[in-house]
Amino acid sequence: MGKHLMWLGCLVVVALVVACSSDAASEGQVVWVTTSDFQGSGTFEVIEGGEAFGCTEGSVQVLEINFDAVLDIATDLEELYSCESGDRTGTFTVSSIVDNPDPDNPTYTWSFTGATGDFVGLQGAGNGSTELAEDHATTTISGEFEFSS
Repeated sequence: MGKHLMWLGCLVVVALVVACSSDAASEGQVVWVTTSDFQGSGTFEVIEGGEAFGCTEGSVQVLEINFDAVLDIATDLEELYSCESGDRTGTFTVSSIVDNPDPDNPTYTWSFTGATGDFVGLQGAGNGSTELAEDHATTTISGEFEFSS
């Protein structure tokens, strides 16, 4: 009986280690592409790091945008991403500041500034670039992320 209790004790310890490790913060690199109209909405697809990030696609909505009237280009914006496919559910907010206001291919830096649901605790930052077409914009966003508890 002593051996059985010892094995039971070991199983409990192993179960606790596995349970604790599943709650551990995950981190990594992520790259996603958004396609949006000029009405403030669109879609996104995670093309690298989606499994660790916990989201592979969803919708995006512009919350706030500021323009430079002289250059006729956005200088900063805030977007809300809603995850519609993946292991995590919820939303995350990204704030961006334009570094290079080239009207044909602006580049910028971004950071996560808010989250709901399974994305609470999301932190990270990176850079992005946008290609403008007549009726839509395609943006490639890359950076690092971490989920903290």
